[in-house]
Amino acid sequence: MIVTEWLKLRSVRSTWLLLGAGYLLVIAGVSGLLARRTGDGAGLVPKAVGHVGLIGTLSLLLGVRVMAGEYRHKTISETYLAEPRRLRVLAAKVTVAAGLAAAYALTAALVALATTAVWLGDVPFSADLWRTLAGAVAWNVLFAVVGVAVGALLRNLVGAVAVVLAWIAVVEGIAAQLLGDSLAKWLPFQAAMALGDMGAGGLPQAGAGLLLVAYAAVFGGAAVLVTRRADVEG
Repeated sequence: MIVTEWLKLRSVRSTWLLLGAGYLLVIAGVSGLLARRTGDGAGLVPKAVGHVGLIGTLSLLLGVRVMAGEYRHKTISETYLAEPRRLRVLAAKVTVAAGLAAAYALTAALVALATTAVWLGDVPFSADLWRTLAGAVAWNVLFAVVGVAVGALLRNLVGAVAVVLAWIAVVEGIAAQLLGDSLAKWLPFQAAMALGDMGAGGLPQAGAGLLLVAYAAVFGGAAVLVTRRADVEG
């Protein structure tokens, strides 16, 4: 199942276009920040490399596509005929999406470090930098898992993509204004920012990571329930 899911994912051009866009965003983000530096810029390096975490949004969309894309293209019936145990299908999709997101984040980290070296002539490694990189990788992996779960819950690719983008771009911003900073930090994207060390005044990084794991578990549990009972005609 894992081999099959990986073949489905890598054989579609949109997968590579999505991932390629992330590398360009990392280069642009790192360059934009370091270009405005004063002094040697060493203190900006963790924040610059933190752009690797921000492409977690693309990992989220990738996860959505892994599941909801099957319903859009009407291939989910064949998938379940090949493997009637639906939870095995879901587990394979989560494994492939999370694995690709981890590899994506790690290669994006290399791109970020290389871009940093171009601007500064060297990469000043520090504990903060390693912590930011670890958080960025975890951010991408957990968002990919959540994306698969959202795709399983909504099953409409366009609708699922619209929902996750609206949540990140609009809903959390409005909710933050209504709830205040003390409660807004518990929202998913705010927690992800804290995990990637990109937010100020949010949860501690470890706490943010545990919160995102909890979100992934809740969405994943709901996806399991829906997947076991849903009509494959979707």
